Amino acid sequence: MTDRLEDTSLRLKDEMDLYRKMMDKLWQNRHEFQKEREAMQELIEDLRRELEHLQLFKLGSEAGRGAGLSEYNAKTREIEMEHEVKRLKQVRLTHTHTHTC
Repeated sequence: MTDRLEDTSLRLKDEMDLYRKMMDKLWQNRHEFQKEREAMQELIEDLRRELEHLQLFKLGSEAGRGAGLSEYNAKTREIEMEHEVKRLKQVRLTHTHTHTC
């Protein structure tokens, strides 16, 4: 009977150790995910501000000289930024999906 009690006690200790390790890993993963999420939000906000700046630049260019190289470059950059915002949103969704599964 004592042997069974010791075995059960050892198994319980092992299970508790495993549980603690799993909880530590879960906390680390959540902390890492939160940091990635915050960094992604900052990047998205920076890109959004840059896109707004480019749109204002485009409006200023259209009101001024008409079509020119700077307007073409601004439009190209605007399109690139829009694609980057879409790509980052997709990456964010992928990260969210990965960390929730």
